[in-house]
Amino acid sequence: MTYRGDVYFMPVLVSVFRDYTCWHAISLIKGTLYLLTEFIS
Repeated sequence: MTYRGDVYFMPVLVSVFRDYTCWHAISLIKGTLYLLTEFIS
């Protein structure tokens, strides 16, 4: 892969990784809240 290709590809990879980790964190928080409400009730 050329240097120019890497420069273009890296921001895409970073943004996809950021979106994935953000979504994963949100689902993890939702799961934790769900478990807490299940234990409380």
